[in-house]
Amino acid sequence: MTSKYNNTFVYFDPVTNRAYKDTLTGSLQFAPATQMSAAIKKRSLRFDSQHEYFVYRVVLLHLPANLQLLRQVNFLVIPKNNFGNNVFYRADLVIVESSITEKTFRIECAKPYFSTEKFLVIEPKGILTEVAKLKHAILCASNKIPIAQLLFVEMNHLLTVPSEARTTLKQLPDKLQAKINDLFTVGKQHGN
Repeated sequence: MTSKYNNTFVYFDPVTNRAYKDTLTGSLQFAPATQMSAAIKKRSLRFDSQHEYFVYRVVLLHLPANLQLLRQVNFLVIPKNNFGNNVFYRADLVIVESSITEKTFRIECAKPYFSTEKFLVIEPKGILTEVAKLKHAILCASNKIPIAQLLFVEMNHLLTVPSEARTTLKQLPDKLQAKINDLFTVGKQHGN
């Protein structure tokens, strides 16, 4: 049986800094989603699992001021051809420099070749499903996102990705800081 930890939607209201979960009863961390008004639900961020929500919160907590966190970014990995339509990889979380606008970055990612080099894709993975295996295979085959710019945050130890691209929620702050230091010029203006 699949754990409910991964199958429950979580809603985060950034205005009140409160999280809601699709359950009948609340907890210390989550209020029941039935307590959300339509206005709160409209402005809330929806996460597909508790794990994805927790990864988002940890990343936000450790994100330097010169970087921004984007959600649900589509990367074109296989352009439209005679065999079929475009194939996109939707990254759950992406860190980019604050000097790049979100719209510009999203447009660049949808191109076959893009000029933005400094970004970090963070993929929360609780259970290694067939869809997750397919996403990993597409990423590896496309060479669109180098392994150095990819970080899978696993809930269990079933991911078959290289250790430099894998971490757990507990180890995320340290691994995230190391990746950010490697990829970005932290604390300095771009071009200095």
